[in-house]
Amino acid sequence: EPVFRAGALILDLVHRKVEVSGQDVKLTPKEYDVLCFLARHAGKVVTHHQVLREVWGPAHAEDVQYLRVLMRQLRRKIEADASNPQLLLTEPGVGYRLIAPG
Repeated sequence: EPVFRAGALILDLVHRKVEVSGQDVKLTPKEYDVLCFLARHAGKVVTHHQVLREVWGPAHAEDVQYLRVLMRQLRRKIEADASNPQLLLTEPGVGYRLIAPG
């Protein structure tokens, strides 16, 4: 789908645009790539290694700290309360899940 909607989040894949509650959100290229990857797998758990391989490449599949920092930044930008995320959920010891549309 060209547009992903989950809660207050709208991700326009055609125009590379992100909105939360009607406000444009500026993401770095890596933040955008991670969000798109998670949107393609919405509702499913993706492992740290899957995200790292897809976004940073196979040489960085073990660099989980990169991903943790990026997820913290991304939550600050798209969550109403980054300390109590409703969209980007952590699956402890495994990875992350972006809630499914609807």
